[in-house]
Amino acid sequence: MTAPPLDAVADLHKLVADLEQRLASSIAAHDAAKAENACLRDELANLQERQNASADILRTIASASGDAESGLQQIAETTARLFHGASVAIQIAAGNEWGLSVGFGAGIERITALVPEEQRRPGGRNLPAVVFRENRQIHIPDIDNIDADMADWPVTLARTVGIRTVAGTPLRRDGKAIGALVVQRDRLEPFTADELVLQQSFADQAVIAIENARLFNKTKEALERQTATAEVLEVISSSPGDLKPVFEQMLAKAMRLCEADCGFIYQMEQGAMRAVAEAGVPAAFAEYRRQNLHTGGAATPADLVRATKKPAHVHNAQESEAYLSGNPNAVAGVNLGGARTVLYVPMIKSEDIVGVINVYRQEVRPFTDEQISLLESFASQAVVAIENARLFNETRQALEQQTATSEVLSIISRSGGDLAPVFDAILGKAMQLCDANFGVLNTYDGHRFHTAATFGLPPAYDEYRRKQPLDYGPDTAPARLLKGERSVVIADLAKSKA
Repeated sequence: MTAPPLDAVADLHKLVADLEQRLASSIAAHDAAKAENACLRDELANLQERQNASADILRTIASASGDAESGLQQIAETTARLFHGASVAIQIAAGNEWGLSVGFGAGIERITALVPEEQRRPGGRNLPAVVFRENRQIHIPDIDNIDADMADWPVTLARTVGIRTVAGTPLRRDGKAIGALVVQRDRLEPFTADELVLQQSFADQAVIAIENARLFNKTKEALERQTATAEVLEVISSSPGDLKPVFEQMLAKAMRLCEADCGFIYQMEQGAMRAVAEAGVPAAFAEYRRQNLHTGGAATPADLVRATKKPAHVHNAQESEAYLSGNPNAVAGVNLGGARTVLYVPMIKSEDIVGVINVYRQEVRPFTDEQISLLESFASQAVVAIENARLFNETRQALEQQTATSEVLSIISRSGGDLAPVFDAILGKAMQLCDANFGVLNTYDGHRFHTAATFGLPPAYDEYRRKQPLDYGPDTAPARLLKGERSVVIADLAKSKA
């Protein structure tokens, strides 16, 4: 057999090598494509997870209505799941305290227990506080390697409970920080740039949840106030001459909307205040108020209201000057009524105080500006009710007097000179209109009084008066009438000079 030429063998080897190279390149390209596909699948999965997380948060915001806390709790849980965080906290500042705060994961609670209360506050040196105050995102990739300016932060305490990587993101409303979102990992895994951007997105959604809840509750409260006002006005219109049901309904509405435990409505009497309605008040304190006019006293909210004609708000009655100085009204309120946070609002008519609405809580929790404004609205309605009752009763009394006069004139026209039925009718009508228990009509002959008609007198006293003319002493009511007084009122005959 003849051997192939050397050139042909060389060509064959070259062809085989070329095929092998092409096969290797194809395999490499396939592997690269496979790896790229895997990366794309992971990226797609991450994007889908983020979209699902965002959708979950949006659904939570939509369904939470007026409950900001439940919305924030859902956001915290979703954030922890998406970023594989050991714990998440969302904190909203309220002055120098954290107001609404929610957390997810044991790490937050354990760190909170280790950090002194003063340092945890928005004004302290801690991650959420600095994020809030400086209105910027802060990322600590590794707690074991913090910047020098963080040396006094309690982040090292977080390390003792297993936290390694932390990020804090500000919650902003109209560009101003109102709180912070903090995400913690229990392993060394710094957040990527995309993750930090997404955390800011979640923080923005948390603000939306808070704002939605605020607007929802504001609308709900406005509707409740309008409803309460309409109901009170309805009671006023249905009870034109009777203030008791009006005050009772008004006080009940005011206490519910102001979240008060107890309340009184007072009307002014002899320069002091008399309780005319009460609700939720402990029995001992209610009885004290029924038996005693509220005279106020130095440094009491009652005196402050009378001096300024504006609401008086005592945050803690137990620490007030009036209570500590032993003022009996303040002591009764605290010791008998359990009063702590107290609010007095005056009823003002033509610059004069005609009454006061007083509500209080049995815990230290100041009333909001909105609640104080609401109570002022009720006080204005109370003034309208008082004026309506006055006008209604004056009109009714005038009508009753006209009717009584007409009836007496009718009797006179039919009496034919007999005065007895006329006097009986005059005395009877006077008794009725004055709501008196008994009465006497006397005639005067220039020297003495003669009993012409009686009503309701005990028989023995009635017989005594009719048997003989009466000569009254100098300080008696008849004697004073003879001296020119048009009318004489004696509040307590047993205490009179006569």
